[in-house]
Amino acid sequence: MNGFSDYDKYDGLGLAELVRKREIKPSELIDEAISRIEKLNPQLNAVICKMYELARKAGDGDLPNGPFRGVPFLMKDILMAYAGVPLTNGRRFFKDFIPDHDSELVKRFKAAGIIVLGKTNTPEFGLVPITEPELFGPTSNPWDLSRIPASCCGVFGLKPTRGRTPISPDFGEAWRGLTCDHVLTRSVRDSAAMLDATAGPDIGAPYYAVSPARPFLEEVDTDPGKLRIAFTSEPFLSATVYKDCVKGLEATARLCRDLGHELVEATPQIDGKAFAKAFLTVVCVETRATIEEGEVLLNRKASLKDFEPSTWALGLLGKRCRATEFSRSLNLTQLAARQIGQFFTKYDVLLTPTLAMPPVPTGELQPDRL
Repeated sequence: MNGFSDYDKYDGLGLAELVRKREIKPSELIDEAISRIEKLNPQLNAVICKMYELARKAGDGDLPNGPFRGVPFLMKDILMAYAGVPLTNGRRFFKDFIPDHDSELVKRFKAAGIIVLGKTNTPEFGLVPITEPELFGPTSNPWDLSRIPASCCGVFGLKPTRGRTPISPDFGEAWRGLTCDHVLTRSVRDSAAMLDATAGPDIGAPYYAVSPARPFLEEVDTDPGKLRIAFTSEPFLSATVYKDCVKGLEATARLCRDLGHELVEATPQIDGKAFAKAFLTVVCVETRATIEEGEVLLNRKASLKDFEPSTWALGLLGKRCRATEFSRSLNLTQLAARQIGQFFTKYDVLLTPTLAMPPVPTGELQPDRL
């Protein structure tokens, strides 16, 4: 086969089915994916670490017979360790750090049959919702190179509940449970199938989510019945929601009502101002802790030149935080989670705008320089 021009017409499970039926080889999928990366990445700056030789070696080997056998895959360059490959977390301080082991989630990805071609760009520490690190530069939206990506790219994203996917062996709990790992996918069924392949407790987990009654993939084609859906355009925290975003929410609510669901305008009742302060306190302390853990791991002191100014500033604030203030902030964030949990005893789904504003130009959301 000379190339595979239909590559982008398939999701991951679709590509795996072609491999299973022997209509295409993993090596051919790898070559096609690499060709597309090489063509598009100079404009997008999405892939910052290429692992092509490792990928070709894996593709020529005995791949596990998982649901994504032979499917090319990109890992985000944060938290997850891949033995022998740099792990920077988007920060200059770690630009030369190379782990000597795979994290448990990477092991589960590999067991699902995927082939890792490279690692993708990430904001420093994953602190901000834009991928514009000083270390590698900004990543662009493929639909409009002047604007920021992610929720404006047309991919499906799911953030699993804490404890659903593993984070060992390097973390017991990452950032007090605020962080978790999963995938961005072309289809909902890909996300569900990968969650089936990776979910479940790992050795020594401080807690884990209860196993589902049936595989997540089965839920994709299961009729949910009539759902009670809450919707709101009111932000939990202080923000101005633009009219275009409200219109998008209203259109989705109408569609759900037309499909036979019950729609109710409602929102969880939490103290947004108090939550925002508590959340910021936790982020500052965890930023400082991560900086100091990096100092121990790399055996050298960190300084402002090793980090972006806003990250370093958060770390300085975290250094000044009292232990009792940190504990009270954790309690308050957990209380907010309880209150939101109570909300979902009345409703099955909460619809909100994904963004409060339409896509903005690259650099627009960068924090002000100190």
